[in-house]
This record gives sequence, structure tokens and C-alpha cells, in this order.
Amino acid sequence: MKINLLFFGSLSAIIGNNSLTIEHITDTASLHLMLFEQFPALATATFIVALNNEVIQSNTLIQPGDTLAFLPPFSGG
Repeated sequence: MKINLLFFGSLSAIIGNNSLTIEHITDTASLHLMLFEQFPALATATFIVALNNEVIQSNTLIQPGDTLAFLPPFSGG
């Protein structure tokens, strides 16, 4: 089960890339734990997560082929 992860702004600097493809993760809680273990600086970063272009705020099941975007705070004018 492959899922795609996209990282924007300062989060891509933490990860060292703007995208990752991972396997064997079934929900967003497990994904967060794995990412925080691999990239400790991410645990203290502020961000929201969008699953297939919809912002999520709680643990959500992930399906094969899903795309999750990690978005830091941003402002516009």
C-alpha cells in the first residue's frame, strides 16, 4: 500500500525533500508517529494535513494511492 506525502515551505527543509512515498501505514496517527521518529524536528513544527485535498483534523484511515499534504502556516496579501 503506497501513499504519497507532500511537504511545503519549512516542512520540506525538515524532511530534506518536498515529497516521499511510503508503504504500510494505515492511518494518520501511525503516519505522524513514524514521521516524528524519523524527523524529530517535525514534532515541534506547526502544520495542518490535507488528505486528497481536504483538511483533516483527527485520525483518519489512509487508502492505497492517497496523497497527504503537510502545510505550514502561511499568510497572504
